[in-house]
Order: sequence, then C-alpha cells, then structure tokens
Amino acid sequence: MILPADQETNPDDDKEQEVTPTTRNISITVTNNGDSVGNATVTIGSITGTTGPRGAACTLENVPDGKQNVVITAEGYVDKTEEITVSADNTSFTIEVTAEAASGNGTDTGGD
Repeated sequence: MILPADQETNPDDDKEQEVTPTTRNISITVTNNGDSVGNATVTIGSITGTTGPRGAACTLENVPDGKQNVVITAEGYVDKTEEITVSADNTSFTIEVTAEAASGNGTDTGGD
C-alpha cells in the first residue's frame, strides 16, 4: 500500500523506545563505631565521591534508581562493598566500615 508523504510510516515507530532510568543525587556517610570517617572514597560504577576531611557525607550525582553496589575505601579501614537500593524515598545512606587490624612493626621483642 502506498501512503501519501505526510502519512508515511517510520520503521523505527514499531521499535520500543529506550527508557532512560531515573537518576538521583544521593548522600553517603561512612562511619566506624558510629564515628564519621573522613576522606573515604565512595564509588558506584563510574561515579565517585569523597567524604569530607572530618567525615562529612559525600554526594554522588546521577545515581540510577534500583540496587547499586557501593565500594568504600579509606586509609586505615578494610575496603567494603555494600548493596543499597536507591529510590525516591531512599537517597541518604550510612555505611559502617571496620578499622584494619593493627600490625606489628616487624621487630621481634620476644626473649629467647
């Protein structure tokens, strides 16, 4: 069937439109025993932020809704990965990290 030019169909009209995921700005605080951890690097995919020097929360922008893996690294603390769920009602998170175990200085102080 031949249609007038103003009624021609576009073959792409039948394809599903790509849905752009909803993104949000989220806030993440990193703590150890309830105390804020400063200068912690917070990463979700290719989005990275850093907590303030005194442990102020970092803001990550354009984080997609849904389940996300957050990777936390901070000097003196064990690296941590935690799953969070981002949504309209869920944009502020606190993640607890564990201090690295104190290690000896390699000097043998034991007697023989």
